[in-house]
Amino acid sequence: MRLLLLTVLSLPALAQLVPARSFYDLPSSNGHGAVMVDGRTGKLVHFREHLPATEEFELDSSGQQVWVGNQQQVIATRDLLFDAYFGVRAGGQQRWLDDATWVSNTYAPGTGIVTTTHTAYGLTLTASVFSPRTLPHAAYVAILCAKNTGASAVSGVSIFHLQNLHLGPGRPGVAADVDSTNETV
Repeated sequence: MRLLLLTVLSLPALAQLVPARSFYDLPSSNGHGAVMVDGRTGKLVHFREHLPATEEFELDSSGQQVWVGNQQQVIATRDLLFDAYFGVRAGGQQRWLDDATWVSNTYAPGTGIVTTTHTAYGLTLTASVFSPRTLPHAAYVAILCAKNTGASAVSGVSIFHLQNLHLGPGRPGVAADVDSTNETV
């Protein structure tokens, strides 16, 4: 009879102790619409007019659902926003915050408030974005707070916000047609 002796050594794990973050986009929704914030740049990168990816089935002129092969055709929920972000002017200089020094981003569980923090010109700039839950429509609120964290005063501070909206072809009947391309807001 042979006896096999196996020795097992206990070695410390070489795994990373702090998990590496791999996902920075954070959502906020009020049940009617939804926004998505890129947590590193503070940019709003999506503003959907409805929660689901599709609103309804596409219908033909007789009211029947349209199929192509075995795929039912649907009307996709529009993304109303290409992007939106803050800018700051201070001490005679100005910049967009999407390329300012990123400090952190947080998501307050249960509130739907996405907060990003950047620094520029001796200021700590904290942006909060959320979909107001008491408003029964697709909407969002963006607020920026500037705090002087330096030893000296910062003059001429002003904040601005750029919204790059998708104004392309809208769907006839959803809102009043504006012109021949059915552009609606």
